[in-house]
Amino acid sequence: ANGGFFEAGEALVTIDARDYELAVTQAQARLAEAKTRLTREQAESAVARKEWLALGKKIEEANPLVLRVPQIAEIEAAVSSAQASREQAERDLERCVIKAPFAGRIWEKKVDAGQYVAKGTMLARLYAVDYAEIKLPLPTDDLAFLDVPYAFRGEKETGPQPTVKLIADFA
Repeated sequence: ANGGFFEAGEALVTIDARDYELAVTQAQARLAEAKTRLTREQAESAVARKEWLALGKKIEEANPLVLRVPQIAEIEAAVSSAQASREQAERDLERCVIKAPFAGRIWEKKVDAGQYVAKGTMLARLYAVDYAEIKLPLPTDDLAFLDVPYAFRGEKETGPQPTVKLIADFA
């Protein structure tokens, strides 16, 4: 809700994960299929190597196609691609829960429950509550008056006081 507070690490938005869970399952299946094809191709390559040697020929003389070298390279590339697809699907699934990177407050909520959002859609505007930025337009002559203690009205200083950092642009 607008104006709501949240803590660092708290889940702010949860996206329906069912499609992403299916994508992970499909990516795992493609990876398993590619690994099976690689194992089969490596076995066929070993058989081709044995047959070549059984003919009394040297391995160095064999055509790479006979030993199935390009086929193995192609399937190894398919395994790498399937692993990358699985990792991407798992990362997309992790991103279904959007967590607060810092403690803060919601400035503006942009979406509601049940709304469809696409990648890149702004969901909310947040701001941190651990510091505040205040513009203090002062003439140079008044800078000396900024040395005001925290307990300037007879109040007692209790607990930690805020840190103030003044930044000025001159000329």
